[in-house]
Amino acid sequence: MTEEYALPFIMSAVYIFADYFMNDRITRMRLVICGLGFGAVCMLRVNMIAVWIVFCCAVLLRSFREKRLEEIPRFLLYFLMGAGIIVLPICFWLIFNNAFVDFIKDYFVFNIMYTKDAFRATALNKYNSFSGFANNIYVLTSIVVICRACRDRSLFHIAYLGYEIAGLLMICMSGQGYAHYGMVLVPALVYPFSLLLSKETIREETWILAFVLYFSVSRVIPVWIGGIDKTAEYLLMENRTRERTDAVGQVCTYITTNTDIDEKIIVWGNWNIIYVESERLPASKYSYQLPIGNVDETIMTEFFGELSETLPRIVVISQDERIEEILGFLNEHQYACTFEVDGFAVYSRGLY
Repeated sequence: MTEEYALPFIMSAVYIFADYFMNDRITRMRLVICGLGFGAVCMLRVNMIAVWIVFCCAVLLRSFREKRLEEIPRFLLYFLMGAGIIVLPICFWLIFNNAFVDFIKDYFVFNIMYTKDAFRATALNKYNSFSGFANNIYVLTSIVVICRACRDRSLFHIAYLGYEIAGLLMICMSGQGYAHYGMVLVPALVYPFSLLLSKETIREETWILAFVLYFSVSRVIPVWIGGIDKTAEYLLMENRTRERTDAVGQVCTYITTNTDIDEKIIVWGNWNIIYVESERLPASKYSYQLPIGNVDETIMTEFFGELSETLPRIVVISQDERIEEILGFLNEHQYACTFEVDGFAVYSRGLY
């Protein structure tokens, strides 16, 4: 998941900005690290950069308000230096390999289309996505804590609240509520929960101690116990194999039995684990076609063009969406259904 790669960079940025606003502590190295994280996360997915957008604006505001304008050029220089360490080598590589235009198309043009898709990115879907993430007990608690902290009217707390809201809005741009989108909110929870659990807060607000105890018993401890239980179960297994016995495992067994390792296959839908488990490469650069094919119809045209050229030995159908298109292709090229299990249908060419 791209969110997992982004988490260390986002967390380091939260720490650097917090230390700057709370303790007025900043160094050239921290500015470079902050810029480097910004560049890295931008290269992963641009809607995960809420912490930099909000807090960079807050830094500028503080510099103007406290008449410390001389520090802005220095901040900007080292920040951009850090970003350049990541971004420039990637851009040079893309240019030298004649891939820069494709990068612009896929990274900017397609992602803009994805956030404006008439079917997926509707106002209702975006609202439902926002509501789903915002109503999470951890996110909701952190927002409430920061709202209470804003009573001191400090720029840092106001900016932090803006960061949390901006982060929520940005992950909901596509109108989808996939759980992994919410992973980028985890760094934003650290400071609010540190406030909630501080001795000063508990001493002044005794009811918070009861809330923390309830929260720990009902939310945190069960997760820890579950993790320990799964780890112990794995360690006590006599045969720690990766062999799967579910539907995916059966499909992969069929593929490995009936194809050579250098033969390519295709999976219709969005089920890339089959390529991994079967150790077979996809017969098209579009290893999955949905939902991206719904956003840009030229993807489907290119996909079927590649399939017509390669004619893979095996085609796995993992979902019913737009199934008439793949079935039409299979009938045209004389594929036959040779294996079915729990929602998966395997079509083969030359195996019957």
